[in-house]
Amino acid sequence: MVKSYDICLIDYFPNSWLTKLHKNAIVWDVIDRNVQVIDDSENMPRGHGIAVLDIMQKVNPDAMICVIPVTNNTTIHEINYILSQIIHRNTARIVNISCGFYTNNIGVEILEMERLFRCAKEHGIHIVCAKSNDGAKTYPTECNLAIPVWGEHNCSTDISFTPDGVVVRYISLYTNWCDNKKIWVHGNSFFAPIVSSLFSKCESSKYGDLCLDTLKYTDSLRFESLLSELIFSYRIIDF
Repeated sequence: MVKSYDICLIDYFPNSWLTKLHKNAIVWDVIDRNVQVIDDSENMPRGHGIAVLDIMQKVNPDAMICVIPVTNNTTIHEINYILSQIIHRNTARIVNISCGFYTNNIGVEILEMERLFRCAKEHGIHIVCAKSNDGAKTYPTECNLAIPVWGEHNCSTDISFTPDGVVVRYISLYTNWCDNKKIWVHGNSFFAPIVSSLFSKCESSKYGDLCLDTLKYTDSLRFESLLSELIFSYRIIDF
């Protein structure tokens, strides 16, 4: 069955952004987020998903993206439900998750998440997950069939495919944010969408025991060409 979208983006978005139309992106509100209550919360990373989407669309302007909003209150159970709906509806072949849960308890919900990752693989769906910036173990990144992405300062290439995941040279990116602002961002959350969109540009993205064919990406592994529409810096920029 042909998938409806190139990428499913599970992330944080302000309600004001979700109610507007956006090019090549459609909002699918899978869970009841009660957005009116938490939209202006100080703990809400309001522009996070907007920046992630901006990066995706600069790497692959032709990608059709299904935006699935979550909040800081979203639970592991709800993420599992979202994944089950993506698989059941055959929504997209790439899923990008730049949020996660700190837990050492491998309970029923984590086991269910592992099962859903296996089911996704069987359906040809690849789930790209940003590693925690502090190096701690988080889920879903720790799931066996996740495609982890993280940044490193001392890389021989801009993007490296390894048996453990995808390594991106640490850079800062100037992206869209909420309230019509642009800001500099960096961190694993913003490196994962580079990889997701890179995979979406290929007809059959394959990873791990599916044998990722790096030859297909040879011409796209330099940031100068890959991020030609996005300002970036090799310096870490904080304001």
